[in-house]
Amino acid sequence: YSFAPQPTQAFYFDVPLDTAVRRIMARGESTNFYEAGMDLGLSPDPWTSFRLFQGRIRKEYDRVVDEFGLTRIDATDTLVKQQQLMRQFVAPHLEGAIKLDRDALRDAARAAGLQGRYLNEPDPDKEMDE
Repeated sequence: YSFAPQPTQAFYFDVPLDTAVRRIMARGESTNFYEAGMDLGLSPDPWTSFRLFQGRIRKEYDRVVDEFGLTRIDATDTLVKQQQLMRQFVAPHLEGAIKLDRDALRDAARAAGLQGRYLNEPDPDKEMDE
């Protein structure tokens, strides 16, 4: 991937393994075969395998955070707080950026035959101005 441009900033939403398991279980979901690492034969029990496999993944992320300079975000914090942090990190990189003309984008998407809810809804910024 040497041809690809380096990202300005990259983020790692860090959540402890026990919290991740608790969140999945609270939603009444089960892990899928590969998410649980069942293909690796770590354990015949899906939840035990999940913990072992995801623990390995987490350990690797902890290693690359420093190696690649990822910005660690506490994913146990509220979504509002996480969004505020992201906005603080990203805002300086957007200064001076050209603001998108939503009407032009919508017209181009429609001309290309694209469909979708956002193409049919009025521009919320324009409604606020009127």
